[in-house]
Amino acid sequence: MDGDEIVQMYVSYPQTVFRAPKDLKGFRRVSIKAGEKVTVSLILNATDLRYYDDKAKQWADEAGEYQIHVGASSRTDDLLIHPLTVQS
Repeated sequence: MDGDEIVQMYVSYPQTVFRAPKDLKGFRRVSIKAGEKVTVSLILNATDLRYYDDKAKQWADEAGEYQIHVGASSRTDDLLIHPLTVQS
């Protein structure tokens, strides 16, 4: 059966700064014909990983181990996970 799928990309962060467990950083809706396979590209920029530092009153980078989650929903069981290391 033909249908649409929404591919979603989430990021989870190092535990040094308080943030949500997972943030939606991109998504793309694709139409798929029955039996068809498609490749979907999503872009994650370095600025997508920044957070606002209230004390410094500016955007900041956080070094550490991130995880990129990609799938059809936000449920952890539905997601492919890829590690990403950010160095300062």
